[in-house]
Amino acid sequence: MSFPIAAMRILVTLLGRTWRIERLKACADLPGERVLFSFWHGSQLPLVFTHRHQGFKVLVSRSRDGEIVAALLHSMGYGTVRGSSSRGGAQAVSDLCAALQYTSCAITPDGPRGPREVPKAGLFAVAERAGVPVKPLGAAAWPALRLSSWDRFLVPLPFSRVAVTEGVPIPPKRLSRAAVSAEMGRVSALAELAVSPVAGTQAFAAGAAVTLALPVLWFRPRRERMERLGYASAGASCPAWLHGSSLGELRGLVPVASILASRNVPVHITCFTPSGREFIDREGFTGSFLPLDTPSCVRRFLSRVKPRCLILAETELWPCLLRETVLSGIPAGMVNARMSHRSLKRYSLIRSTLAGSISCFAGILARTENDAAAFRDLGVRPGIVTVAGDGKAAVTPEPPEPDWSRMLLPDRDYVVAGSTRPGEEEFVLKAAGLAGMGVILAPRHGDRVGEAFASAKTLGWTPELFSRSEGAADCIVLDTQGVLARMYPLGAAAFLGGTVAPIGGHNILEPLSQGLPVIVGPHHGNHGIIVAEGVERGVVAVAHTPEEMAGILLNWRGAPGLSLSAAELASAGSLHFHRELEALLEGMML
Repeated sequence: MSFPIAAMRILVTLLGRTWRIERLKACADLPGERVLFSFWHGSQLPLVFTHRHQGFKVLVSRSRDGEIVAALLHSMGYGTVRGSSSRGGAQAVSDLCAALQYTSCAITPDGPRGPREVPKAGLFAVAERAGVPVKPLGAAAWPALRLSSWDRFLVPLPFSRVAVTEGVPIPPKRLSRAAVSAEMGRVSALAELAVSPVAGTQAFAAGAAVTLALPVLWFRPRRERMERLGYASAGASCPAWLHGSSLGELRGLVPVASILASRNVPVHITCFTPSGREFIDREGFTGSFLPLDTPSCVRRFLSRVKPRCLILAETELWPCLLRETVLSGIPAGMVNARMSHRSLKRYSLIRSTLAGSISCFAGILARTENDAAAFRDLGVRPGIVTVAGDGKAAVTPEPPEPDWSRMLLPDRDYVVAGSTRPGEEEFVLKAAGLAGMGVILAPRHGDRVGEAFASAKTLGWTPELFSRSEGAADCIVLDTQGVLARMYPLGAAAFLGGTVAPIGGHNILEPLSQGLPVIVGPHHGNHGIIVAEGVERGVVAVAHTPEEMAGILLNWRGAPGLSLSAAELASAGSLHFHRELEALLEGMML
């Protein structure tokens, strides 16, 4: 061994012995397992130290720099195979395949000259020919230097904290550039999160803030108190952990639970609200309240339930919960993901923690392109956000109770106005009055039921509350949670709230799936694509005034094929959601 190589080996070894190294693995190693390790060119220095003297063979280019690297690797217990995409590539593939018959090998798929973090064809050729899985590796350090080279070479400083992450092995039949890039991006983000002092401090601060609410728990029922402290009971070993805050989010998780059941994967469902907890019990699921967002409560929950994965619904972003879960090596994903620009501003104070944690997800299925854009603006790693629509349209609600029809006048058609905001009840009531139709009003928030009821009376209607109705009325105001979806079949058309008010709109696929044509106001950006397609098919219309909405309702009266066309549009959206959901579950190895 030459003096320069010996000096380099001593320097790397001495430097590495000062590091505080944390290893994170997605799954345990199997005895005798042979894999093709894959890591980005710029992260090789810490990995050379952490995996030394384990007998692996590493692909090294035939360049002059490669001679030096190969000599250093030999001095640290590695074997080498020489070649690259530009020189000796075919022979290198053959040599790696031969070596993989008896040991694991490693490759930098973006080396030796880049482009940075873009996998080349050699990785796939070797893995497929040798029939071994690709196991992505990630590395990060703080404090550390990033050189100005093409690969942004990582040099951890003495006594820095170093995280090394191993991802889920990708079998040859699932190999693709997208799959490799996604998993390598995930493990790299996981390593960055593990060493980030900002993310760690923010998560600790969020947990400390929640701790101040602990005294309130003593006034809650014992079951709720214990479950929020993390003392949950798992009904089966290694369940999939599904979380939705309240009733609406939980219903959107039903398709996920169904697919997991078909794969014999048990589920444990958590929620935030008492009504959600009642839903879990009523539907026969195993579940609990969400643990408080403190490190101790989350860790206690994880140790007792031992979930194999986490799937969140909509926008349930708790800093400690996300960080503790992904750093425990539990794969995570999100469905029906939504984020308004208002929510984005709210999360700005913990932006680093959330963006870092969510970047470790296997995938995010956003409802709309606007939602997807908001997640990207948050700083989430590119490539993991997919527009999949709203899973609630894939849920078949229970039919209306037979006696509900007694609330409606027999000679009237009704407009079902769902999730209305302030001012929208008046808009719908005026339009329905002009069209000679009745109205079923469902305010978005329960504390506005009285306001909606008063508006109807002021405009000359004779409203009845759903829970107290004793006879037929021209206006029914829903004051009971969880019945809106079951009311849609009683209507002839639907109006979607949050579209006259500048909110962006709510779930348009839910009424469409039950055969109702839908009217929205001008502020429907949350569902712009499906609205545009619905307008083209003639089952969705945009109204700017009550008079315009009345004209639309009159034109739709008796029009043939509306119900079928609406259901077909919703079915297409449901099919797309299921395809994306299946892909997410495959990515999480479920």
